[in-house]
Amino acid sequence: MKKAEFFAALRAVLISLAIISAVFYLLVARFYIGHFTANIFVNGILLTGQDIEGANRLLLRDTDRDYSFVITKDGKEIGRITDKDLDSGYDYSKALAGLKSSEAPFMWIPYLSGVRTYDIKPKVSYDKKKALKAVLKLPFVEEIPERPDPVLRISRDASGVYILENNTEDLKDREKLVNSILEAIEGGKIGIELNNVDYSFKYSETEEDRETKEVFDKIEKFQSSKVTLQDNGSSYVIEGSDIADLFVTDNDGKFVLDVKGDPLISGVRLGACVDEVSDLFNTKGKKIYWEKYSGGTVSLNSGQYGREVDSEKTAEIIKKGIASGENFRCSPVFTKETDKNGIGDTYVEVDMSKQHLYFIKNGRLFMHSDVVTGNVNRRNGTPETIEPIYFMQRNRVLVGDNYRTPVKFWMAFHNHVGLHDANWRNRFGGEIYKSNGSHGCVNLPPSFAEKLYAQAYVGLPVITYY
Repeated sequence: MKKAEFFAALRAVLISLAIISAVFYLLVARFYIGHFTANIFVNGILLTGQDIEGANRLLLRDTDRDYSFVITKDGKEIGRITDKDLDSGYDYSKALAGLKSSEAPFMWIPYLSGVRTYDIKPKVSYDKKKALKAVLKLPFVEEIPERPDPVLRISRDASGVYILENNTEDLKDREKLVNSILEAIEGGKIGIELNNVDYSFKYSETEEDRETKEVFDKIEKFQSSKVTLQDNGSSYVIEGSDIADLFVTDNDGKFVLDVKGDPLISGVRLGACVDEVSDLFNTKGKKIYWEKYSGGTVSLNSGQYGREVDSEKTAEIIKKGIASGENFRCSPVFTKETDKNGIGDTYVEVDMSKQHLYFIKNGRLFMHSDVVTGNVNRRNGTPETIEPIYFMQRNRVLVGDNYRTPVKFWMAFHNHVGLHDANWRNRFGGEIYKSNGSHGCVNLPPSFAEKLYAQAYVGLPVITYY
């Protein structure tokens, strides 16, 4: 064979081989258009050469059909739906079709050099009516009302204070929850964690709701106050339900506001409160604790003295305390703004245990002296009292059942009991009063009696005590 003929024959063979190779390549590529290419593993199963239908059968054959859908909350199981509840079926076709579309059939040769692995989930087909029935029977679903009932109102609790009932931020949407569970089942999931599911009810706040919240904010501020009135060792506290009782509401139960927009305080109920304050703190005609000049205290009846609560001003100070929203301490306002329970800072004080008289003028000790008071052994003891001098006279004769005694300076303060000079005594003080005391009067040294008489006046308080 000639050389030219050899090369012609070789060229013919090569052309034929190229044509055969191209045809083979195209035939394989054409095959892979409808089938999975080489070295593809799905869910651990080799699917090379399988069409979607065949691949679906292979995957279904290896799929666990004992399906359970578990609902958890905080990681704990609270519900379960089984295959029997759903009458479910599985189908990988859709996922397989998506995977197949990502392949390039005409690039099948490079696929020969490496393994490709994928994990896919089947689409779960189920009887929707049965599934819905099963979901609705779950206890945590049943406890959610079918139709949310938004509540935003002011009411009183068992302790008597006003509270804001507001469930609008915690309402649950039953339909959203059910749909979320059904969508998870349909998506092939085997469970769902409720904390990761938003099934809250989207509540739209109204203008009336905003007004209710604004009113409650003011009510809550008032109720958070603690008003303490203190005086003379006693306390009166107004707080919590006491304050709630003072608010005014209309026939519809809505709070009446004052010109400042604050809750209106009932004048009648506040008046009753002030009456209680007055009963506690009024000292007129009641026992009071007198601070003795020599130290210590003694309990005495205030007689016509004592203080009376100024109802109007005390009501105002209580209202101020309630509006403060704080721990508010104050004293009641009295009608007489003087010290010593209305006695003032100028008075005569007779300490009969010490047999001593103190004349306090303008709050300071002006003069003092030993005295002799009523004979206690003969039951003529000078009474303990707080009374004013009601009568004064120079050179008076004191007359009793068995005595007539002239005195130069007479200052009566209790019935026929008074302060006067006693020139027949040469000693005062000590324990003379126990056996040789007066008929009830307070005997004074003559020179002291004269000086005291010059300072005394009708209305000057005299306090006597043992």
